[in-house]
Amino acid sequence: MKIKRYTITENNRINKNYLEKYIRENKISQNEIPKIQIERPSEIIAFYNENEEMAGSLNLWHNRPNCNEKATSYIGNVNILEKYRKNGTEIFNEIFESLKKMV
Repeated sequence: MKIKRYTITENNRINKNYLEKYIRENKISQNEIPKIQIERPSEIIAFYNENEEMAGSLNLWHNRPNCNEKATSYIGNVNILEKYRKNGTEIFNEIFESLKKMV
């Protein structure tokens, strides 16, 4: 499985060039774009099968205040395309191992 990180926001604002690159490289549907613009994730991590077809993605938010006003990172909006669901546990393990290496 190949994993690629896309930075989406800078200074808590969407960088249009970064967003357009993510959309172009991953053939993101027009229905998904407003959702990304509203949620403003810091990064989107896309993961691909052996044929480099998108298998899913997850969003990361960095330096967001938690209930105690401390900067925190969050993971959310995890998508695994239907045909890869049966391998979901393997995919998640691989993603989290990859994230540990990136930190």
